[in-house]
Amino acid sequence: MQHNTPLVYINFPFTSQNKYDDKLIERYHRALCSEITRHIKKTNSRSLVDAIYFGGGDLSLYPGELLLDTSGTLEKGYNNAVKIEITAEICTDKMSTTQMLFLIEAGINRLNVGWNIRNGRLYRDKSKMPIVTLLREANSVFDNSAVDLTFESVPQDLFVWEEALRSIVETGVKHVSVQFMIKQVKRGFNTRLKHFYSWLTELFNKNGLQQYETFHFAKKNNQSRYMKAYWRRSLCKGFGAGAVSFDGQMRYHNESDVEEYIACIENNDSAIFFAESLLPYNVFVEKIMFGVRQLDGFEIEDLLQHLSFEKRTRFLKQLDQLALDGFITLQNGRALINGSLLFLEQEIIQKILV
Repeated sequence: MQHNTPLVYINFPFTSQNKYDDKLIERYHRALCSEITRHIKKTNSRSLVDAIYFGGGDLSLYPGELLLDTSGTLEKGYNNAVKIEITAEICTDKMSTTQMLFLIEAGINRLNVGWNIRNGRLYRDKSKMPIVTLLREANSVFDNSAVDLTFESVPQDLFVWEEALRSIVETGVKHVSVQFMIKQVKRGFNTRLKHFYSWLTELFNKNGLQQYETFHFAKKNNQSRYMKAYWRRSLCKGFGAGAVSFDGQMRYHNESDVEEYIACIENNDSAIFFAESLLPYNVFVEKIMFGVRQLDGFEIEDLLQHLSFEKRTRFLKQLDQLALDGFITLQNGRALINGSLLFLEQEIIQKILV
């Protein structure tokens, strides 16, 4: 018997910055495999899955033999006859070829490297940028190499990062995502950030990394299948501490504390901490928030089903006004944000939801 669960998320919450020891990782591993096995027995079926994502921390800390065990446990419940996308998230600038080959052996074919950019600059000297070496190696080993760039500040001179960012792009990395986590906002910040975003987008596009979402860029055939399905609100089964599952109507949140999660599994209790049911308007808001972020926008008719007659009328008027103002284009029953305005997604969302 088979059923469809397009997405599987495995949460590995350990990083070099949080407190852990080998024994805790081993206990967590046993609990994780027990949760997966329990779910497989409960559903009594094999699921068709399109993408699996190991995230939440630094998978380079997961001992190879334990990771292989987790992979084998997953294979018992998820059909991978067709090649699926399996991503490993790491947040380190040091990873040996041996470690990469362990990931390959575990079935992982996509490496996603997290890189925080602090102090308003990247190292200008390539020899001081181990991430460049790491990405080059990853690009030679994995079908798809990716990097998540987190900007913690924006420099006064927007070109201060140019050489370093070009070095990252020139590694051949196939997917780049960016996010801004700015703690201090100074006068003129929004204008500088907008200019920087435009410059960044142009740099990526010129190097074959085409934008397909507000902050995601990829070379041809290398868009994240997991993220695209997530934005479509596909069904997802999450395993591990803090993991979230979605069955189309309900979201189930696992206990986020690692020790509490392990205790739940060891005591043969459910790891689910709480569940939430999504009301029609909540679904509408989610579809707007995910749809606005993507270049192909959202289907208007699909959203109308979640609204009352009064709200439908107001919603359609808002779309018409946004089209007149040049924010969106209405085409073939879809609403698409004009590419250069993707950065204004939050402002556009607010206008739609008024």
